[in-house]
Amino acid sequence: MNDVIPEFSFNPSTPFFNILVPTTDTVKFGFLVDKLISNGFNVLLMGETGVGKSIVVNEYLMKINAEKFVYSNLNFSA
Repeated sequence: MNDVIPEFSFNPSTPFFNILVPTTDTVKFGFLVDKLISNGFNVLLMGETGVGKSIVVNEYLMKINAEKFVYSNLNFSA
């Protein structure tokens, strides 16, 4: 499994809430988001606070083709 999960290197200049430590769960969620969206499905991630839902989605959005897609982030909070 370690060959699928990228090695984590800490960057002190990264804001705390933007840090994503790759775990088996975040890698699985990222893979599922990528496969579902690339096959035309909508995606809704649900879970407890702090499990990385927003970070997984933001990581995906940063990797998409900027010439083909435009996105905007909206933050919601309880």
